[in-house]
Amino acid sequence: MAIGPVERHAARNAVVVSVGFVIVRGLKKMLRRGARSSSRPAAKDDWEEVWKTALAAAATSFTYGRGKKIMPENVAGALSFLPVKLLCDENSYSFNYNFIVAYLFSQILVGLIPKGYRNPILLNSLSSAQLLSSWILSDDHLPEHYIRFLYSQGKANKDHIHTLRDKFNTSTNKEVIKYAFPQKKGQTLTEKHGTDVGGIFKAAGEYFVKHYKEAIQFYCKIYTLRLLVHFLRKGGATGLASVLSVEPVPKLSLQTFTFLSDVLRSSFFLTAYCTSAWWAIAMTGHVLPDSRCSPYVLWCSLLLPGLFLAVESPQQQVTISNYCATFAAYPLLCYKNGFDVAAIASTLLCTTGTAQKPFLLKMMWYQ
Repeated sequence: MAIGPVERHAARNAVVVSVGFVIVRGLKKMLRRGARSSSRPAAKDDWEEVWKTALAAAATSFTYGRGKKIMPENVAGALSFLPVKLLCDENSYSFNYNFIVAYLFSQILVGLIPKGYRNPILLNSLSSAQLLSSWILSDDHLPEHYIRFLYSQGKANKDHIHTLRDKFNTSTNKEVIKYAFPQKKGQTLTEKHGTDVGGIFKAAGEYFVKHYKEAIQFYCKIYTLRLLVHFLRKGGATGLASVLSVEPVPKLSLQTFTFLSDVLRSSFFLTAYCTSAWWAIAMTGHVLPDSRCSPYVLWCSLLLPGLFLAVESPQQQVTISNYCATFAAYPLLCYKNGFDVAAIASTLLCTTGTAQKPFLLKMMWYQ
């Protein structure tokens, strides 16, 4: 069989995924300053994930590209998810089958909302309530890599969350207050400052300051990497020259100011997001002190953190709200073959023209 555009696209997908994994591995090591997490799999398993994901990317493109020539497009599209399911149906993988389906399905559903009604702040508020409440109530309904991120940014360890989870099922809202604002080690900040309203605000203030300092370091690395990617996309030295080509000093000053403002703004968003989540849980204990803890009340209280997305730039608002929508959809698809149903539904919606194909799906298929 002659090598045609479909085969070349499949090979390109495999190469892009492989190179992407190598870059991501390097970035993760840099962000951790070389510290190896004990929860991470061995290096052999890391490379197994790389070749399986790369092979799945190639097979997905090939299956759809060749399949639609001999069968209905919707059937070819549905079958194209089969390689991902067979090779990447492992929750510890960064781009596992469930995550990819949840991402595509959520993007398609968001795309169906008319633009005039598509508010990223409102969407992020709803998504945050869903994903945060799912995390607090269970470790089984979110991917492992995102659970690690939540533990890291929530400044909580597994023992603390598991204790909170057990108490949540048997206690009143007032009894849960002391578990808010955790620290990596030792007592929580509400235990330190008290569970009264004044103590909660003191705990929130200390938690915010500590978190903000760490968030600045985190986002300095993130935005530095974004600049590097920008320069590479522009052609390395050519990209740097384009930044400094006209009036180099004013332009460099503007770039520096933009960089610093982005770092401070995003750090404030992440810090306010995490702080307000614990504050909402603690204050629920004063608003409804004698009521038994309820998943519905928890969900409603966690609508607050997502509203802080308003401080971000319009571009970041869309990016973050779409990202959170993935993990909001994820728990809902964990029941009764939900991911398989979502994969088929996504295929039908896109191949029939009902919904636009997300960028990732265009990359996966030969478009």
